[in-house]
Amino acid sequence: MKALRISEDLELPLDAITERLAFLGQSGGGKTYAAGVLAEQMLELGAQVVVLDPVGPWWGLRSSADGKKAGYPITVFGGIHGDVPLTHTAGAIVADVLVDRGVSAVLDVSDFTVGQMHQFVRDFAERFFDRKKRNPTPVHLFLEEAHTFLPERLPPDPMAATMLHRLERIVRVGRNYGIGSSQISQMPQAVTKKTLNQAALCFAFRTVGKHERKALRDWFDQHGGGELVKELPSLAKGVAYAVSPGWLQVTKAVRIAAKTTFDSSETPKFGGKPTAPKVLAPVDVEQLRAAMGSAMEEAEKDDPKALRKRIVELERQLAAKPAAPAPVERIIEKPVLGEKEVNALREVVAAHGRAAEAMQSVVTPIIEALRQVTRPGTPQDANGYNTRRPPVPRPEPRQRPAARARSDQQGGQGLGGGERAMLEALVSRHPTPLTRNQVAMLSGYAAGGGTFAKYLSTLKSGGFVVTSGDQLSATAAGVAAAGDVAPITDVVLMWRAKLGGGERRMFDELVDVYPESLERAELGERTGYESKGGTFAKYLSTLKSIGVVEVSGGKVSATADLFSA
Repeated sequence: MKALRISEDLELPLDAITERLAFLGQSGGGKTYAAGVLAEQMLELGAQVVVLDPVGPWWGLRSSADGKKAGYPITVFGGIHGDVPLTHTAGAIVADVLVDRGVSAVLDVSDFTVGQMHQFVRDFAERFFDRKKRNPTPVHLFLEEAHTFLPERLPPDPMAATMLHRLERIVRVGRNYGIGSSQISQMPQAVTKKTLNQAALCFAFRTVGKHERKALRDWFDQHGGGELVKELPSLAKGVAYAVSPGWLQVTKAVRIAAKTTFDSSETPKFGGKPTAPKVLAPVDVEQLRAAMGSAMEEAEKDDPKALRKRIVELERQLAAKPAAPAPVERIIEKPVLGEKEVNALREVVAAHGRAAEAMQSVVTPIIEALRQVTRPGTPQDANGYNTRRPPVPRPEPRQRPAARARSDQQGGQGLGGGERAMLEALVSRHPTPLTRNQVAMLSGYAAGGGTFAKYLSTLKSGGFVVTSGDQLSATAAGVAAAGDVAPITDVVLMWRAKLGGGERRMFDELVDVYPESLERAELGERTGYESKGGTFAKYLSTLKSIGVVEVSGGKVSATADLFSA
């Protein structure tokens, strides 16, 4: 096979495996079906295919179209049809297995909560990209419901931003390391334009919605074929406009070829009988289990199917055992003390009685004498005792030592919110020093302002911080006073969380191409700012001031410090 025949009307070169594609259109138009046809063609060639599936229909690649023969040996991780159970904490481990073994896989995250899905994809994308940089081999990543993983607007989950950034990096620069991608979505307006605009080929299926058509019109206006948008609502199922003016130099309607594997994405029909394939292609699950090690054990502990199977097995074993006879309870009385010990205790009790009588003869005269010496008018109780208590002298108020406040501050107790924010910024990167501008950015203050200077003076006088030129470092006392501060290991994410929108866009572009640099004009074009304008200069100045970018002549690059732990 020298080409990928996705349609009788269109063949894709083998470079499509490492190219960026998009399949867009409303539900039921055929976009997932078409992406499945492309995946079949790649698997037929022996190429590695990885699918991120938040819905669950991609397992059908394992069987033939009629379900009576084997399909492709692609392992399904997680989901209802999973060969291997999946936990939301196993993202990095799964990435290692896929890179090390070069196997194709469907990563079905449909059973995860939204937060769990974000965590899994975040960890998977980070490790997968990092490993592929060191071991670049062709692989195609299909992103089903791409707006779920690459949202134009971030959901409130804090992990979503990290997930988005890491997947953006894969789509935008992963091609340099052999990673191609297909973004599949029924909501093109909800997919971030930073990745959708990177597609070299777009398959546009039937689209009726106003917002969806506008998003496609924007894409077509940039890539040619804008006049086709008005025809999208009338397209038949399985027909799409293939638009690739640059890569393939093609803009035409095509009918997608029939799948050779089971169409598990087909919508169930009312009154119809659900069908399931009888034969699935075998996969070597045991080898994958061994490779994943402890992560697999953890997954099976949390997997409901595995738990139910274990419960049934234990119940079966219990039922097979004969019932043991009920134990007969017998009470056996044994003497605790012998006659000799009992007689000794009796003698002790008698001796105590005699002692009590002697004590009474001594106490009675004393009580009578106390009654005689009590002054008239003094309140007494029923036994004649004086019940008026002498006044208790109050202690003189103690003067607080003048050094107390200083002592509190030396222990970190007297630090205000501003000083603590600055100290925690330094401790999070300890023992690496930070510049004044970096500390100011991380703590939310202006490095040249009076507030920053005041707080820094407090920290220095308290022995929490030392300075060396423009650099600040936390002392041992500062680390102790800060308390439990988690160390920052991902410096890129640390700065992304603190930068404003404009600075962050420029920062992301430079991080994505690192260790390469960008011309100022190209950086401006990528971020939408005029490279000779004041806004561009302002944002670039901010990034330079905190030491995250370097400018050499007309070129701008991210600094190496961002990529060291």
